[in-house]
Amino acid sequence: MPKIEDLCKSCKKVSFDTCKAGFDQVEFDICSKKIVKCKCFEEREKFHIKITYEFEDKIAVVEKDVYDLPEVKWKDKQQGLGEFGNVFISDSDLKKLQDKYPDTYSDAIEALSRYIEIEPKKAKRYKNHYAVVCQWITRENKKQKQREQELSEREKRRANTGRLRSTATYDLERIKADAMNNTDI
Repeated sequence: MPKIEDLCKSCKKVSFDTCKAGFDQVEFDICSKKIVKCKCFEEREKFHIKITYEFEDKIAVVEKDVYDLPEVKWKDKQQGLGEFGNVFISDSDLKKLQDKYPDTYSDAIEALSRYIEIEPKKAKRYKNHYAVVCQWITRENKKQKQREQELSEREKRRANTGRLRSTATYDLERIKADAMNNTDI
């Protein structure tokens, strides 16, 4: 008695020579040696699946019954964030954002949401919204540091130029004495 796992996956399309089921479990066409019916194959559980394909703003939905489920990469449940609900970040990634960037993460999510709404074709290439938000925050932080550095340099230049370095005195006797000692003229 063969095991269900040993049975050919496409039993009806395979010749009897390669099928591992016994004679009493299989009905086949004598002329073509194609299996018409296999009891082992019928005993297996069928799964009804719905597959959605999306390509260039068109969606196709395919429903079919299968014996084996396809391999699927499962991801954490994602929630739509932002003003338009089009930023998808998993709960665990959202927690990471909150821990890393507590002050700026919500602004970056809102900015990404607006960008996706305004430029959907350009934003479609973003596969991981968590990575995009992190990248945007990092870039903004670098720009902010650069702005602050430029401002501090400007302040230093202003402090050094256009001002007297010593306090002004109005002691006429001292001015006369300094003038008399000045031999550079």
